[in-house]
Amino acid sequence: MSRKLLSTIVFLFCAVLSGYGQNIIVDGTTLANVPGGPLNNCAPDGYRLVGSALGNGNCVSLTQTTFSSGALWVCDEMNLNQSFKVNFQANFGTINSGDGIAFVLNSDPNSDLVGGAGGGMGYSFGTFTGCIPASNCTITPSVVVEFDTWDNSNDSWSSIAPALGTIDDNSCDHATILTNANQTTAGTIAGPNCLLPAGADVTDGLPHDVCIIWDVANLEYSVYFDSSLVSVYNGDIRSFFTGSPIVRWGFTAGSGGANQNQRVCSVEMITNPVNPSCNCQEPVVSYLPDPIEICSGETTSISLSSNVIGTNYNWSAEENINVTGESISLQTGASIVETLTNTSTSVQLVNYTVTPSVACTTGVDLVIPVIIFPNPSLLGESEICIGSTTQLTGLGTAHPTLPWLSSNPAVATITNTGLATGLSSGTTMVTYKNSNDCQRTLTLTVEPCGCSDPNASNYNPLATIDDGSCVYPLPTVSAPNIFTPNDDGINDVFYLKSTNTVRIELIILNRWGIVLYEGSGIDPAWDGTSSNGNKANEGTYFYKYIATGPGGDTKDGQGFVQLILY
Repeated sequence: MSRKLLSTIVFLFCAVLSGYGQNIIVDGTTLANVPGGPLNNCAPDGYRLVGSALGNGNCVSLTQTTFSSGALWVCDEMNLNQSFKVNFQANFGTINSGDGIAFVLNSDPNSDLVGGAGGGMGYSFGTFTGCIPASNCTITPSVVVEFDTWDNSNDSWSSIAPALGTIDDNSCDHATILTNANQTTAGTIAGPNCLLPAGADVTDGLPHDVCIIWDVANLEYSVYFDSSLVSVYNGDIRSFFTGSPIVRWGFTAGSGGANQNQRVCSVEMITNPVNPSCNCQEPVVSYLPDPIEICSGETTSISLSSNVIGTNYNWSAEENINVTGESISLQTGASIVETLTNTSTSVQLVNYTVTPSVACTTGVDLVIPVIIFPNPSLLGESEICIGSTTQLTGLGTAHPTLPWLSSNPAVATITNTGLATGLSSGTTMVTYKNSNDCQRTLTLTVEPCGCSDPNASNYNPLATIDDGSCVYPLPTVSAPNIFTPNDDGINDVFYLKSTNTVRIELIILNRWGIVLYEGSGIDPAWDGTSSNGNKANEGTYFYKYIATGPGGDTKDGQGFVQLILY
């Protein structure tokens, strides 16, 4: 993803969050608006909006209507014995008219100050309207960086301060560094210089990146507009404040005859930075672990660090159809935590792109690859008997030192080849680990085994797994040789006497081989009736049988029985 595209996404993302208040950050702390109440009602880690200034999503609109002036002041004061760097976006509206926005340092303890409308840009005389307090339209002592969108070079302060003379301006939209709200040559210490090449118009409705540096070590006050140096004062700005380097800072703006919506957005102040620079210094980014290798279904936690103060991070992931859990939507912050699952059987790759320092418009994004290994497969029995073994198989290259592990060796042990031996009743987690340290587990249950069939001669009531060792007695059969079906209740039916049988199949035939009876079950019996329902005659009849025992063993036999009627 290009840096320009990612910056656009960040901008839109901020727009979505516009209802959550203005984004004014000082040394990593987001400030809170201290609204209403008495004058100078400021609070630590807060800011005040004065005059026509209104919160507008992630921005502060300093002016919205004609001939108005507004200001934003940060409550906590700043020590100019330390360097500072401030980044913000300035939007000068869409009407080719004035008047402009100013970044102001001032030593007045009052937090509710705003200067005149029009050319006063909220810090100087201008139209003498909208000033707070009304008796004083100039903010002084002060050092001001003004971004002026109207040529006031033909205007004069003669009616206010004749000795000061003509306002120091030029025809292009320009930047000027001046002191004590004095807009003439006498107050100008740098500029005026055009903001854009060839004097292009900045009232285009677009956000423009502004960076201002106070480098106390080199006594240099520098102003960058859209990444280009537009003004610099080589000297000590502390000299313009009498007696103390402690100042208040903020933004002012003024409008003239146009309904100009002039606003500042995404303000970030860094105090006491090391080697401050506005030259889009690329962060030196590192991340651990390197390389990032995880197993499927594991959590990856990536943390980044940078030795460049003020680094911001914006994350996005490259979608992989074989991986779930990667977030392809924009994320912010110096770290991410995600659980990635490899749904394939091969190694997969997800590339995370991190874009450091969103204020930079050039440079190469950092791509962090995350390698996701598939988990191995584990095959084998999940139940075994005490004293028995089972061979488990792990698919893939095994770990070279400890591929197999039993969580409860008292229940079962396992060798490096996957042979598990049951020792006592219970369960154990058997883990197979491959050469990538990815693993799969199987719950192995060890139980007492034996013959669990109560019909067997060696039945073991404690056995929970039948091991196939049941031994069954063979069936025995005996038959009478005479029966008398005369309905006297004595010996009226012919049946087989048996032991250890679960089923008998019995057939009766006459001397000519005609079947008179067929029966089966646990105890079939012939009552002397032929197949046509008539009583059989006295005589000798032939029988044969098949007897099945509880173990499935069979015994067959045959013989003769004498039917006698008394």
